[in-house]
Amino acid sequence: MEFNVPTIYTRMLESPHILIAGTTGSGKSVALNSLLYSAMLEAIETGKEATFTYIDLKMIELVDWRDLPNCDRYVDKPEDAPKALKDAVDAMYARYKVMQTRHQKETDEGHVYIVVDELADFVNDKGCLERLVTLGRLGRAAHYHLILCTQDPSRATLSASLLQNMTCRVALRTKSPIESRQIVGVAGAEKLPAHGRALMDMDGQVENIEVPMVSDEAISGLIEVLGVEVKHTQSSTKTVVVPCPDFVKKTWEERTGRTLKKPYELSEIDILRAQVRDLTNANRSLQEDLDRALKQLRR
Repeated sequence: MEFNVPTIYTRMLESPHILIAGTTGSGKSVALNSLLYSAMLEAIETGKEATFTYIDLKMIELVDWRDLPNCDRYVDKPEDAPKALKDAVDAMYARYKVMQTRHQKETDEGHVYIVVDELADFVNDKGCLERLVTLGRLGRAAHYHLILCTQDPSRATLSASLLQNMTCRVALRTKSPIESRQIVGVAGAEKLPAHGRALMDMDGQVENIEVPMVSDEAISGLIEVLGVEVKHTQSSTKTVVVPCPDFVKKTWEERTGRTLKKPYELSEIDILRAQVRDLTNANRSLQEDLDRALKQLRR
């Protein structure tokens, strides 16, 4: 299977922070999952490190991405969201300390995406708005990125302090011109079809765009490539996930002599599993290799 990133999502990902908003049934989940698919695929193809924190208070919208090794944190309880954002802000400031010491204008560490499915569910909880604003204001140089989604594009959810740092805003169909203006600054999103079109404000330029749907098959295929199941066959039946871009990629290249450049070259999945089992000697060193790979992924 070949994986391709629709051009519009490539353009969105050029922006440090992205807002997707629209009424119920306007295609928000489709756009979000297609954007995540594109972000992960671009990370593989460019070789950049990318990890994801998901705040999924509906508990079902982002669950498909939860078990991948590039998932740093998955939050599905409202009471856990403030702590997750606080930890993200603290980690971002830690990067700034390193940058200050090294006299750097931009970090050389990997990219971190904070993905929120329904902003309205917690944005007004204690400390959440302030932390989101801080991430939006300082995230670019530290490689911290917000992807925020909501079905409630009201002023109570989308405050001016939050919006001013959302450099890419996508308005799917809205209920009213007021909601459209709240997202992208102009009316018109209320006249969009139910699915497939949006108004996008990219650095002050508003345009009517197509919002393509990445198929469930393509998303499932990419998830399979990003996470290779390896069973501890002799002493345990527990299934663990080995990150493909680092540890498994090296294994593949050493064993086959081929350079792995694109994810669809991992189609011989059963061979890959056997190679990883052999390399780790099943019982003795599996956990050590997995721990090392996960630490490298999260550095």
